[in-house]
Amino acid sequence: MLLLILCSFVLGTNGGVSVAGTLSSALGGTIVGLAYFVVVLLCGSESAIGVSSPPQWPLLIVTTLTGLLGSLIDSIIGATLQYSGEYRLLNILFSAVVYK
Repeated sequence: MLLLILCSFVLGTNGGVSVAGTLSSALGGTIVGLAYFVVVLLCGSESAIGVSSPPQWPLLIVTTLTGLLGSLIDSIIGATLQYSGEYRLLNILFSAVVYK
């Protein structure tokens, strides 16, 4: 679906949003947050710093939402500022940022 006009699109269209891509972005954010959480559990002992830290698990929610939001922002930028063209002589597709 094209995010700005809410219609279906051809695969590879700038600004297109798919369920698989959106879920992958959220999963990517979750993996980053999980990696952080594991490192904090392994390396962040309270005896080393002398202070107890607040719970870190809420960051999993934040990183998941951030991955999702980043994907949607990328789609909006792709739909509004990115141009795709074709160089027919060599049969090459290309993208360029268009400044308005």
